Amino acid sequence: MRDDQASLVIDSSYIGYQARYTMGDLSHDDLPTGVIFGFLSRILHLGLMFGTNDLSFCWDSRHSLRRDIYPDYKKKKKDRTQIELDEIALMKDQFKVLRKKILPMIGFNNHFIQPGYESDDIMASIVFTKLGDWILVTGDEDLFQCISNNTRVYSPSKKKMMTLKRFFEEKQITPGTWVRVKMTAGCKSDNVIGIEGVGEKKAIQFLNRQMKPGKTLDKINAGKKLIDSNRVLVELPFPGTKEPTFRPNIFSMKGFEKVCKHYGFHSFLQPEHLEEWETFFKLHRTESPGSQYNKTRKKGMRS
Repeated sequence: MRDDQASLVIDSSYIGYQARYTMGDLSHDDLPTGVIFGFLSRILHLGLMFGTNDLSFCWDSRHSLRRDIYPDYKKKKKDRTQIELDEIALMKDQFKVLRKKILPMIGFNNHFIQPGYESDDIMASIVFTKLGDWILVTGDEDLFQCISNNTRVYSPSKKKMMTLKRFFEEKQITPGTWVRVKMTAGCKSDNVIGIEGVGEKKAIQFLNRQMKPGKTLDKINAGKKLIDSNRVLVELPFPGTKEPTFRPNIFSMKGFEKVCKHYGFHSFLQPEHLEEWETFFKLHRTESPGSQYNKTRKKGMRS
């Protein structure tokens, strides 16, 4: 599945959580390294699969401006055990090391985090403001509202690419209407409450004016205040998200090898895997990665 013209925008927290569940127990010299190793393995796989090393990384902030508005935002119904909390803390420590030390040492220069904002907000800000051909790598369907002729959403867990054509065929609405679906039906993963008894399919029926008169239609019409209040929780990007500035990536095999030796990633230095990394770093682009994407769209323009 090569796509030599595309740039990958990575939902880094999503990829990091995936790594935690598969490689979380890995350590070196009593230093937890599983998330770091799993993260690097995944970005290598994605880069080779799509034929590009033009990757940027977006991270969640610990503080949430949405939670300031709605305290139950992303609140889990089940309290986590102390063991789970400790595991998450170790994972987030590795996130910080990846973002501040490892990715820059390897030569990735585009990693973005903004206090109060989520990775989704930054990803949406990129595709709504920057010229380019984008693939958003995430498991979060909120980002379907960003789909356009030049923006697709790829889910590694489902191994599925959501294009503009596929989205319309499956959902029978435009991506611009997706936010209205979330406003009406709510979002279980974010604990955003929608109209009782209304899921995605019924919300789409309502928005397409295909819903027959009855109790469900009456509840939606009566719930306009709730629906409107949900907009700020589900629409991307959240107000005030800053437009990221890109820099060219400058890859360093020396830096990569230093990372591998320090963290005990000896398998990456085996000939067959080292050759994959060398191939990844040398993937050709007509322009330096990131350099063309500081060209902006018209203010407020969405494809």
